[in-house]
Amino acid sequence: SSINDVKNITLMNLTNKILDNKSKKKLYKIIEAGVNSDQFIQNIIIENEIITNEKYIAKIKINLNKEKFVNLLRNKKINYTDIQSKPFLVISSYNINFIKIGLNKKKSFNNFLKQKKIIKKSLVKYSFPSLDANDRYVLPYEKILKKDINGFNALLNKYNLDQLILINILKSNTTNQTNVNISIYINEKFTTIGDINLKNNNFESQNKLFEFISDKLLIYINDWWKKKYQINNSVFNKIECRILSKNFEDLIKIKSDINNLSQVKYIKTKKIQLNSNIVDIFYYGNFDVLHESLFLTNNFYKEKNGCIIFN
Repeated sequence: SSINDVKNITLMNLTNKILDNKSKKKLYKIIEAGVNSDQFIQNIIIENEIITNEKYIAKIKINLNKEKFVNLLRNKKINYTDIQSKPFLVISSYNINFIKIGLNKKKSFNNFLKQKKIIKKSLVKYSFPSLDANDRYVLPYEKILKKDINGFNALLNKYNLDQLILINILKSNTTNQTNVNISIYINEKFTTIGDINLKNNNFESQNKLFEFISDKLLIYINDWWKKKYQINNSVFNKIECRILSKNFEDLIKIKSDINNLSQVKYIKTKKIQLNSNIVDIFYYGNFDVLHESLFLTNNFYKEKNGCIIFN
């Protein structure tokens, strides 16, 4: 039925978003063994119904109960991540058939990435430069290749962002191979996260090549993110933190933000002082993942005096 089809698509979209391939295989085996996926459904909304003798048309929306879904993953020791990134500014360049292109509006590889529906469903958030003359002045092709720190910082400042993804595409004219190098730039440091190598690629046009690379690239980046910030449900940890708050309402908000993190099981208050509470945070997975989650909800840092969280 149509409702069952929407159920399956909705569940598949969620699993594709938060599970890597290994975790998806474990989940599907459990579902095939008899776990009823209907238990994850929070509600079904049917709108704009049209009923005639020949057909039935309606807009069906299914909302899943994320807490129940995460609890199943936890009970079955299936790892996942639901951590959404801050926006990455996407910078791309390519060198194909001796044509070198950087931040060019008409010929940019970015145009192909922006059209992809997978971007809207991804935990990794993307932002794209306007590719105007000022962008090319701030970060010309030569500076992209040299990874000029000042140029990249100036472009990030322009778009009020603090991190970016750099994609460099190089097609060899002798071997007919294409290399796609993917780097991230955070805190004035470039880190290569991977290379995609296409051997003996014979595409009928450059557009077809870019379409193919776009799909491969976005899947690669999503998998990288899911592995980097995976919550290990086989590991249960505790950390003592001091919460600094401006007032009682601020304290409640910070605690609520922490409790809403899916890897946090609960918070236990150890000591209460004026605008300063000491708590134990019990959570699943390792500290690096918790650190990233806290960073995305509050200002957070770890120093010699221990874990400190404040808004």
